[in-house]
Amino acid sequence: MSRHRNVLTNEKGFALFYMAVFLTVLLIFVGLAVDTGRAYVVQAQLSKAVDGAALGAARMLNSGNPQQEAASIYRANFPNGWMGTTSSTSPSDSGFFSMTTDGTTGVNVVNVRATAVVPTTFMKLANFTQLTVNAQGEATRRMVDLSLVLDVSGSIGSQWPAVRDAARAFVDGFAAAQDRVSLILYSSGARVVDQMPAGRGFDKARVMADIPNALPGGSTSTAEGLYRGWDELRTVPNGQQSGLRVIVLFTDGAPNSVPGI
Repeated sequence: MSRHRNVLTNEKGFALFYMAVFLTVLLIFVGLAVDTGRAYVVQAQLSKAVDGAALGAARMLNSGNPQQEAASIYRANFPNGWMGTTSSTSPSDSGFFSMTTDGTTGVNVVNVRATAVVPTTFMKLANFTQLTVNAQGEATRRMVDLSLVLDVSGSIGSQWPAVRDAARAFVDGFAAAQDRVSLILYSSGARVVDQMPAGRGFDKARVMADIPNALPGGSTSTAEGLYRGWDELRTVPNGQQSGLRVIVLFTDGAPNSVPGI
């Protein structure tokens, strides 16, 4: 009888031991699922933050401060301590922001990289106290060859100041050191005010100043303005052309005159 009791006691001891091991392993696997799920959420938000930062910086390449814009957007989307993170990349870190320009293709590439540390909860049972997640955002901006063709006919009338200011703001958005911009004005005829530069870059201040303060007036010879804009684009030799070659034509209505040729 005594021997039988000893056997039962030993079996109970083994059962408790196996149960303890099983529960420990179970908690580790549950903790793995919970902690990695939390890390996934943090990484998804971090990815959105760096993607938005890269896009914002690319939009500011021609004016303002691209790196400052990237930092502002990044922190707005991923503040310190988000979801309990113990640390995350600071926008002032050297590896946070970088920009390169390919002189052959004329492409500007903005990269934003960030890291965040997520403390674990259940995985501490397996001696894993934290998880590190990484994200990288990239945005590109190609160089531009642009012919800006503006209708300056009399029918625009009192709306010209708004058109003039919008055109100047539009020109101001391009990179003076990298893009090419030509200006063509047309009404009864068309004239090239600023030719397409042969080399890279353009005189931004001069092009903006050459958009007239007062409306010149006349009829609307749109076809001639368009032809002149296309001719300016064609002056850039093959092999030196930018990744984007664009004619932007503004008019307030249908053409009412045609060129003689």
